[in-house]
Amino acid sequence: VAAQMQARGSAASAGPVNAGDVVAAATAQGLSQESAQRYTALLYAGLGNAMSATAQPEQALGYYEAAMPLAQASLDSQLLMTLNGQMAANHASLGDAAEEHGRQDQALIHYQQAITLADTAQYVTLVSHASHQLLSLGNQALNEGRYEQAVAAYQAAMPHAAGDPELASALTYNLHLTLGNQAFDRGDYQQAISAYQAAMPYAHGDAKPKLASALTHNLYLSYGRLGDAHVQAGRYPEGRAAYQKALGFAQGSPQRAQAIAHQIGHSYALEGDGQLQQQQYPDARAAYQAALELAHDSPQLAEALTRQIGLTHLFEGDVAFDRQQMDEAK
Repeated sequence: VAAQMQARGSAASAGPVNAGDVVAAATAQGLSQESAQRYTALLYAGLGNAMSATAQPEQALGYYEAAMPLAQASLDSQLLMTLNGQMAANHASLGDAAEEHGRQDQALIHYQQAITLADTAQYVTLVSHASHQLLSLGNQALNEGRYEQAVAAYQAAMPHAAGDPELASALTYNLHLTLGNQAFDRGDYQQAISAYQAAMPYAHGDAKPKLASALTHNLYLSYGRLGDAHVQAGRYPEGRAAYQKALGFAQGSPQRAQAIAHQIGHSYALEGDGQLQQQQYPDARAAYQAALELAHDSPQLAEALTRQIGLTHLFEGDVAFDRQQMDEAK
């Protein structure tokens, strides 16, 4: 091994030594294949440690990765665990550096690698560090609207947070919140509602009232948009049912309650227009009357609805008159 290293120069200047050459040189000196593989793995691990100690994590990872198959072949479980831990530490260092320089995507990749390797090596402290860093990355992505990256960060950390209830609650809450925001943005309001409701039990810590309030606001918006979607499709009863649920999340706000009342009234008016066109005059009149009862804050709207109610009477009267004329003609 020493001869091979001397022939190639120092590791820092000449790069990794070919593992096959080193194993061959070791076996030529009388070592068994398994022992040669183990000692070569130790050599690479030592070189990795040297790179790590001089703050060269990328080079260190190269050496550790070269050592892994040799350690596996030598069946040295302790060495394998040590290599996993060292690789995890260097991935975490690269993640920290990437995050510091604003390269969130690279940081996410390194932290994902770090947490998996650290868990394998049973490096509890490093698992905790990577989990919290993933939470931080996810939160930043969430705040910036990068929902896919946020979901990836939270999901990478969640399996490793079982021993930290506060961290687990934060990850679960933010994951459901992010999934809800994704669904809301693509117009899947029912899915958004399900996600926000799933997040509600995980509002946690001192910020619990604030977190719960944010979810309540999101549910108010989602039910409102769901109502709008139903009304636009002509599903007026379903729309009003969604609006009524939105009203339950108005958090005592008169402005929000008034906005929902306006939407309910609008749905009745639209339903009345459709029934009027279909000559369903009693139904149209009932819908306009329901809309009128919610139009107390808008004199112009109330006047328009009153005219529509009058039209239903007029048209209904015309129909009755025509029927009477036909009966008399018979």
